[in-house]
Amino acid sequence: MQIFDIKEIAKFDNQNPDQPYSEIAAGGYVRHRVVQNDKCSVTVACFRDGQGPVEGSGMHSHPGADEVYYVYEGEALSYGNDGKEKVLKPGQFSYYEAGEPHNTGAAPGKDCIAYRFQIGKNRDSLRPATSDKPTTAQTFNISEIGKFSDQNPDQPYSELADGGYVRHRVIQNDKCAVTVICMRAGQGPIKELGLHSHPGADEVYFVVSGAAVTTDKNGKETRMEPGTFVYFEAGEPHNTRAAEGSDLLVYRVTVGKDRHAKRPA
Repeated sequence: MQIFDIKEIAKFDNQNPDQPYSEIAAGGYVRHRVVQNDKCSVTVACFRDGQGPVEGSGMHSHPGADEVYYVYEGEALSYGNDGKEKVLKPGQFSYYEAGEPHNTGAAPGKDCIAYRFQIGKNRDSLRPATSDKPTTAQTFNISEIGKFSDQNPDQPYSELADGGYVRHRVIQNDKCAVTVICMRAGQGPIKELGLHSHPGADEVYFVVSGAAVTTDKNGKETRMEPGTFVYFEAGEPHNTRAAEGSDLLVYRVTVGKDRHAKRPA
């Protein structure tokens, strides 16, 4: 289990981004790659106004990897080969399938901190993008998706889980699942059932609002506030629930084709 705080990680190019996982990219923005393995990459990207992919270089694609951008702070500008530009505000995220041409940077007049997830072993960029695959750029807004159990969560991707909380599975494919989880105080995976694991999938929880309690394989509990995220490798026993007296909204990405949970772990 690895826990990160985006507020501590997110340094712009003029803030001495000297962590071993930090690098200044072409275009001047900073990439903080906090997780890197054969399955995925978790990155905090920091764009000052005017920074982003190099102007005039066109769109790029990742032929071997899907990509999700979640805007944590500020505003991002995203566009694809349909010629349409989208401004993403805090709590919004866009999902690009492998091979989809796109570009993302700071919106005009804005700085931006984005939480980026790439799914796939080969995450190399192809620039300029040569694919004629249409850019669907599915975009979601957590404030619209995140309905709790008492708020009529009737979307086709919404389900009530054991423990009374709601899972909104907005992306489901052979590579990953992107889910918005809503837990009222006292809801969540049933503590008495113990820990669970996903033998075939890695999992990351990002706390959007409220407070969470996450439990590791040794039974140690850690409180997580908004802006913190926890990474579990496949097979690692864990549990995450709403902290006592707190409602909880979580953005979760699960990587792997077989995402079934094993309980008890």
